[in-house]
Amino acid sequence: MNPRSEAPSAPSSSPYWLPPLDTLLDELLRRDTLAIVPTNLGAKDVEEDVSKESAARPTLPNTGGLRMKRTGPRAHRTPESARTTGLGTSARTSATAKTGTLVVIALVAALTLNVGITATLAANTACDPSGCISVDQFSANISKALRNKVVGYVFIIGGTRTVFGGQARTSADPPRLAMLPDVPTNIASVTKVLTTIAVVQSLTTHGLTLDSKIWPYLYRDWRRGPLINTITFKELLTHAAGFRANCDGANTTYAILKQQIASGVRKTDMVDANGNPIHSYNNCNFAIFRELLPQMERRSIRLQPESVRAAQSAAFYVTYMNAHVFKPVGVPTRGCRPPKASNASYRYPVMLSYPFPARSAHGDDWGDWTLACGGGGWVLSAGDLYKVINDLANGHALLTNAEKLEMNAPAPNCIGWDCTVRNDCPDPYLCKNGSLGAGNISVWTYAGILKCNVPVVVVVNSVLPAPYEGNEDIIGLVKDAYDGAKAPGAPRACR
Repeated sequence: MNPRSEAPSAPSSSPYWLPPLDTLLDELLRRDTLAIVPTNLGAKDVEEDVSKESAARPTLPNTGGLRMKRTGPRAHRTPESARTTGLGTSARTSATAKTGTLVVIALVAALTLNVGITATLAANTACDPSGCISVDQFSANISKALRNKVVGYVFIIGGTRTVFGGQARTSADPPRLAMLPDVPTNIASVTKVLTTIAVVQSLTTHGLTLDSKIWPYLYRDWRRGPLINTITFKELLTHAAGFRANCDGANTTYAILKQQIASGVRKTDMVDANGNPIHSYNNCNFAIFRELLPQMERRSIRLQPESVRAAQSAAFYVTYMNAHVFKPVGVPTRGCRPPKASNASYRYPVMLSYPFPARSAHGDDWGDWTLACGGGGWVLSAGDLYKVINDLANGHALLTNAEKLEMNAPAPNCIGWDCTVRNDCPDPYLCKNGSLGAGNISVWTYAGILKCNVPVVVVVNSVLPAPYEGNEDIIGLVKDAYDGAKAPGAPRACR
């Protein structure tokens, strides 16, 4: 299933369909074609509207990915919301009584948007050689697992299902904000997938391979401990470099990386008695690329006060990622620190993470990771992340076919994904989870490619419901939803 070309779903009784009215109106509003007076809409109504309606909305062709816009009386408003807004509950209720007006507006909207009202029926299944799943059921299973059991959530499946509900920020942390696909958060360890893309691009550009050694790209003034000169790029990207420093969370700064290189590694931490790689998860395996990339790109940072070099290497990494990973797929400039308010780069203030239930607790934005970014720390929305994962699944803006085959190889040969360190992604596919926790506050993130080329992104801004928090994690939640979505259909080869 290619979400960029698949026809939108139509009612089973007819090959003709008309997109939902407020989807059309929202797009007219976005294009400044129609203005509607804002209405008061409470946060409870926002949550109900979003979670009930967004999953059922078809994706319109050639409209740039429509999404709902809702705003309450004290909610954060997008720059255009002082002028226009989506229909609130009361507005829709009032308008529904005027059936003739609705029909006229809907038809005019369809014509204005150049959206044809005929469409081929799209089979709502995704298949591979092992069989098929129902995308609807997969979506419903994730919704069932999360709705009313977490503070807020958003997930995107294959471009045809975007579902979101709950709150991105509660009234304890103004501006109060309903969960939306465009609200950014620290995506935690899913950052590793993004860093991997940049590394693969740089290796290809400069005629290097995954088996090339990393030592020529370390700072010349760094002392190199035992076996550092043997480490390859692939060993870093598969957690097999033997790093054993405490690199939990944001404990991946310049000083910690320098010490890990000086300490060196042990052979027994790299391979077992049979010579097989030992994959041991460590954030420094990826954060080190913040210091390697300048040299890989022939932009070596000269010896100077280490605090200055650390800032310069971090700035280089952030700039490189924006130019080579985000911009090619249409993601605006992003960073590794939370925006305090909406601005030219971020449409919304950062999502906060809460205990569940949140009550009056204040949320956490996870702070500024600029000097620790690479293994975690990028601040993106679910929609931003989806654009990257979708290109890995279906596009060529980021990697060539050969590069994608290398990155997305079956376990345990994939790089950047979790299949190098665990085997519970939906077999035989790729996934990566991320989480940050502080006491009873958590954020959970997920990115994967299932059923050949179906991208999946999930973000949750609180602890997960039982049994996933503690005993399992978000990979288990998605896997259970996937396993419960099997559907009849002919197996198909991946293309």
